[in-house]
Amino acid sequence: MIRRVSGEVTLSGRQRLQDLLSHVNVTVPVLDDEKHFWVGDDEVEKLLRRGGTWLPTHPAKELIARRYLKHRKNLTVQAVEQLTAL
Repeated sequence: MIRRVSGEVTLSGRQRLQDLLSHVNVTVPVLDDEKHFWVGDDEVEKLLRRGGTWLPTHPAKELIARRYLKHRKNLTVQAVEQLTAL
């Protein structure tokens, strides 16, 4: 679980390091609502790959996709459709 309160981030749980890093890789730009690089069409595939098994069942998957993809509606719709199909 990742929780953010007043600029602090708390991580808890037992996971493989690889899974934790994948989770953090998705959630850091989501929590900040900023990405500092170009968001192209391949970002949907990156999000799906990095979201692994946890993102398709996450209750905030639409918000996560929207923020990860810098509010690009067409990419967000594509990502949510693919996440829902998993």
